[in-house]
Amino acid sequence: MKRILIAIILIWSAYSSANTGLLVVKALGDTDSNGIQEYSISLQNTTTGAETLLKTFESQYGSCAGCSFVNEYEGKFYLGGAGGFAIYDVASGEVSYLAKSEGTLLVRQNVWDGEMV
Repeated sequence: MKRILIAIILIWSAYSSANTGLLVVKALGDTDSNGIQEYSISLQNTTTGAETLLKTFESQYGSCAGCSFVNEYEGKFYLGGAGGFAIYDVASGEVSYLAKSEGTLLVRQNVWDGEMV
């Protein structure tokens, strides 16, 4: 019984640590000269510092550190800029875009409503 418990703990530890780390966004410039900024998003291992490239993408909205946030309930990273967001979906690895409506000053995820995730 102890061996089964130890095996379960080791498997769970390996699984949970495989999904940990920091999301790192880098501006790459306009590498294809089309007038739109390109970015990369990587996962940085907090133990080793090694980075694994997850996606490169373009965003016509630019970027702003204070305009960006993570919506942990939906598993999405919002890279905010002047006119909208490039949204990286952690589960699918895809990027979508959301324009801010005219006059919008600030956008953030809504507060936790008490539901269990």
